[in-house]
Amino acid sequence: LYWAKEQGLLIIAYSVAPYYLAEGRLRAFKIDHLFSHLYTWYGYEVDYESGNLPQNIVPRYKSRIPNIRRLDVSTIKPNPIGLVKLVEECELDINNSYLVGDSLDKDIALAQKVGVVDIWARYGKKVLPQSIETLSKITHWSSGEEKRHERAQVEIVPTFTIDDFSEIKKIIIPLQLNLF
Repeated sequence: LYWAKEQGLLIIAYSVAPYYLAEGRLRAFKIDHLFSHLYTWYGYEVDYESGNLPQNIVPRYKSRIPNIRRLDVSTIKPNPIGLVKLVEECELDINNSYLVGDSLDKDIALAQKVGVVDIWARYGKKVLPQSIETLSKITHWSSGEEKRHERAQVEIVPTFTIDDFSEIKKIIIPLQLNLF
């Protein structure tokens, strides 16, 4: 991400997580300052000023992301409406924009549907076999969603695949200025 920022790329976080979790992850990794925008599900409102925070949310510092857009849950991935809004509101050229994601069915298929260049972060799917059973027990997915996800692993062919984030340097031409 630091390389992308140094190249002048516009870096946008686009997440299906509730706002406070998505923003909190970027803060926890201390990379929120690298992002110009955060597009995410509004989730549950977090009022940092009043101290009325959901349990287990303790802000260490305020977000440094200048533009935060909370989306209605019906418009988030894999629904293309959220990504289309992002592209339009940020006035992006989709031919010069990349979506890096670890989910073939939620990220890569979405990018292909909207016309954004897709990069599959295969490293995000490296899970120990014993963890898959645990994940299926604790996930909110219905059996239909699990089947859709399984089919996607076979049917969706990403344009680019990376096994380490630094590999984007080989794909993204610095003159192409949008990354989310």
